[in-house]
Amino acid sequence: MTRKLYYSLAKNNIKKNKSTFFPFLISILIMVAMFYIISFISYEVSHAKGFYGMEPMEMILQFGTYVCGIFAALVIFYTNSFLLKQRSKELGLYSMLGLEKRHIAKVLFWENCIIGLAGLAGGLILGILFSRFMSLLLFKMIGTSIKLGFSIPTISVMSTILLFLAVYFVNFVVANIRVARLKPIELLQSEKKGEKEPKANWLLAVLGIVSLGIGYYLSVTTKNPIKALNTFFMAVLLVILGNYLLFISGSVMLLKVLKKNKRFYYHKSHFISVSGMTYRMKRNAVGLANICILSTAVLIILSSTVCLYMGIEDVLHQQYPRDLRIVCDVKKEEINTDKMEKIVQQKVKKAGKETLQVKKGYSFNYLGCKGKNNHYMIAGTFDVDNMQYLTMYSLEEYNQLADNDNKLPELGEKEIWAYDEKGTLKDRQKIFLADEAYTVRILKQEQFQQMRDAKKGLYFDTDESSLGETINFFLPNVKELCKMKKKAEQLEKKGNFSYPTFQYAYAFNMSEKNAKKMETFVDNLEKTLKEAGLDSQIRSLVVNRDAFYGIFASLFFIGIFIGSLFLVTTVLIIYYKQISEGYEDKERFRILQKVGMTTEEVKKVIRSQILQVFFLPIFLASLHIAFAFPCVEKILEMFLMSNRTLFICCTVGSIFVFLVGYGIVYKLTAKTYYRIVGTNN
Repeated sequence: MTRKLYYSLAKNNIKKNKSTFFPFLISILIMVAMFYIISFISYEVSHAKGFYGMEPMEMILQFGTYVCGIFAALVIFYTNSFLLKQRSKELGLYSMLGLEKRHIAKVLFWENCIIGLAGLAGGLILGILFSRFMSLLLFKMIGTSIKLGFSIPTISVMSTILLFLAVYFVNFVVANIRVARLKPIELLQSEKKGEKEPKANWLLAVLGIVSLGIGYYLSVTTKNPIKALNTFFMAVLLVILGNYLLFISGSVMLLKVLKKNKRFYYHKSHFISVSGMTYRMKRNAVGLANICILSTAVLIILSSTVCLYMGIEDVLHQQYPRDLRIVCDVKKEEINTDKMEKIVQQKVKKAGKETLQVKKGYSFNYLGCKGKNNHYMIAGTFDVDNMQYLTMYSLEEYNQLADNDNKLPELGEKEIWAYDEKGTLKDRQKIFLADEAYTVRILKQEQFQQMRDAKKGLYFDTDESSLGETINFFLPNVKELCKMKKKAEQLEKKGNFSYPTFQYAYAFNMSEKNAKKMETFVDNLEKTLKEAGLDSQIRSLVVNRDAFYGIFASLFFIGIFIGSLFLVTTVLIIYYKQISEGYEDKERFRILQKVGMTTEEVKKVIRSQILQVFFLPIFLASLHIAFAFPCVEKILEMFLMSNRTLFICCTVGSIFVFLVGYGIVYKLTAKTYYRIVGTNN
């Protein structure tokens, strides 16, 4: 046989099987284009200048490139596997007609070349055309106007070509192994495998329910953000396992139960749909489980990344209540605050600006162990379960700054004001700080929030932890803060894991909004303070806004990409599932019409069966999202996002948009199914 004949056979095969090859080609085009685009943007960001915060963006986008590459390869492996299964009868026929396995391998090679190279070339062209638009979109999301010239990075093109050539090679090897292992008669009959009615496995069904229940429990009961990340992955694995077991065994068990209900089962619509779903549920269930898992992944990724991006300003103003905050670590019991303030005022005045809404004061922060029976700051083994974050301020300093309406009453001996965000402390309760007893007076939430007001509040700025429970204390004066610092240092000497910091903070608003100018101002101010013997760190809202937007916009962008990949995979699974079931049901529905069912009755049965199977995964995906919500919310807290209302809105919005898209896919794929079985909807 000549090369031309192999090529001709391959080309004819593609034309005759266009209903399966065309979606495969489209999936390759999309995967190639998306991988090139993310690789291109990662390259552009790594070479862009003039934007503060490019380094974290580059890291996130590089990670996104790897994830997209891996998942793109998996999608193509899946679609190629489906093609081989659908064409088993055709390949078996070739063998029966006298073609040797090496001849079939050569036909598959040319098919792989035609589809693969067309997809690679078309995907690269598509990626190059849209890459500039996508990079501009990303920089628009960040809020910067970096000028970029048109370019086609060689490294992005080469990495795309090498990745997909490797994927094609693996696909070709797998196809040849599959052909080599099967006999001609098996190839002809392989499409019929899995059609035996499966038995209900009660043990696996119960195991699936238990696995799902444990996964849900872990997600709902997790309270610590650090622990939430590890718990989430464990919960995900359990839910995935439970999901597969329930679809494979639980669905069969449910259908068996329905068959035993004579009133329900012996109805012409129910009889056909239940019996039809039962005998091939084992194969059907895996596809449904895949759709459910991918739908859940799409919803979690989109809702969380959208929430992070939309909540950037909330995070910024929570972390930076003032435009500038100068923080000095206190090595001794006091620092020359007057000297520092004088230098700051001179620099601000020289820049033609002024300090507005000043906050200043000492604070002591302690990240360490929490003991039992209301003991805090103890010597002990640190872990995420007993982690405690304490922030302490001087009541005397606060009252010096506050007006008469906002002053806090003086307290008696060994009394302290406290605000516990979790509400575990009670008014007049006795607690122990480093084994010294105090009686707490609880601040009301509205009092605390008034102090934190970004414009009027006089609450001292400090670094707050998002990693666990935080309690805020107001000790009588700075001397008491110094005492706490010394006690914490003694605990450290005992080998206790803790992180105490004693700081003086001077924060103010400044009208400069240009990040570059502010960055220059901050560098000069830090240098002057250091020369004056005042080691300090200066944190700027304006400067760090770029970094936050760079990180969160990149996460959002990657979320869109990965979510899109998952969505494309979901659509492909649904489409191929409808095609395979259409061919399987075609003859069955013809027989039903021959024995007396009308066309309308057949349509009704088909519609009922498709709706039940189609929307079951999205129902379970929504259930997974509901139980995953608490754990994902804790993970978002690690990114300093604590706006629950926003996260709820983003989750509900993502589910709604996904349902609309899912409904459109249902309509399109249902039409394909109707066309195959020979009915018109």
